[in-house]
Amino acid sequence: MYRLKVSLVFVFWALLNLYVDHCTACNGYKMKLISVTNCGDDNVIIVDKNFTASLSSDCIVTTGGCVTSKGFKEAKVKYSILKNGQEMLSGHPDICDVLDHKTAEQKVKLEMFGFPTECPVPEGRKCMDGTKKVDVSKYKNMLPMAVGKITSHYEVTHDSGTTCIEIKFEINK
Repeated sequence: MYRLKVSLVFVFWALLNLYVDHCTACNGYKMKLISVTNCGDDNVIIVDKNFTASLSSDCIVTTGGCVTSKGFKEAKVKYSILKNGQEMLSGHPDICDVLDHKTAEQKVKLEMFGFPTECPVPEGRKCMDGTKKVDVSKYKNMLPMAVGKITSHYEVTHDSGTTCIEIKFEINK
């Protein structure tokens, strides 16, 4: 259970950095997005290229933009997170099972990024207008461990197809 919690924290930070272009973050750390790639030819979940987020110096995250889903009933992800080329974390959870056991806090974070909060996920488009705010200050002490170049790769197998997303970003002080 501890490994799952640690995995979810790192996955959350990776997803957060998916959309943060360049800003001063908690404790004075800077995050710079290098690239986001919808690497699948026909992704079930597509994140718009104009999706944005900001992380303020007081650790408040806001988002804007849209996520499109072709709909699915099942989703199993295989992910890996590399720091400076070395694998730090990997896993292959069943997303729908994880969503069945989410906390209220996790639900708010998922909604803020336009991601589903339960399965099945209907076909549709979800857009955020930047008005939702989430305080992530409780994670600020983890930032020193994340300093470096981070690459996260997600391959999701759905009952309706596949999704592949790769995110590259850098964290420094």
